[in-house]
Amino acid sequence: MQRRMLSVLALAATCGYPGLTARAQTPAAVPPEKRVVVVGFLGAFDHPRNQRKGMVRIASRLEALGCADAEIAVASGWRWNRVYKSIRRLVDDDANGRISEAEIARTPTIVAYGHSLGGWAVIKLAEKLGKERIPVALTVQVDSVGIGDEVVPANVRAAANFYQRGNWFLRGENRIRTQDSERTTLLGNFFIRHVGHLKLSRDTQVSDFITEAVGSRCQRATATAPGVPPG
Repeated sequence: MQRRMLSVLALAATCGYPGLTARAQTPAAVPPEKRVVVVGFLGAFDHPRNQRKGMVRIASRLEALGCADAEIAVASGWRWNRVYKSIRRLVDDDANGRISEAEIARTPTIVAYGHSLGGWAVIKLAEKLGKERIPVALTVQVDSVGIGDEVVPANVRAAANFYQRGNWFLRGENRIRTQDSERTTLLGNFFIRHVGHLKLSRDTQVSDFITEAVGSRCQRATATAPGVPPG
């Protein structure tokens, strides 16, 4: 059976919504375990084509890395469930509707980052992927706002959180925790000074962290032997 390899952009079109904007596409011949899928989630009222938004700027930086096997997309935080469906279809590469152990072993390196409501969307996406036993390589929450966004599910391998206290009426989670510390590495709860809620999404420390993390995972995925999920 021919392996089905659809880009994030094609899957988004199948779902019929404009909230997921692909920034790069992966050639169809690339094995799934060597792919890197990165999704940035925006706040409640942000548009994925607004270049002034921090999460969109980060996507542009990631695209500039030139990682041939990466797909980078930006989506509204409200669209997390449709993003989940897109990723699930990528993992289910025989299109039989079930996720097998072999498909889990070939899961692409998945990275999700998000600001404000987008930070909450990161956790919602990871939780639902976890119900299918689909691993997530990295989650990054940036001043995350939402109910239940403080616990990182056990299918996430590494997690980071950035927060601010310059804005007194809109403050994200200052301390996330892992559901299972043996399965998830908490990279840190990083306090960024002298910024507010919106400016934090454009902070260079946040952008550099995500860019370096994706760059290293892109190299790792390329070097990973078939059948071994990248970490």
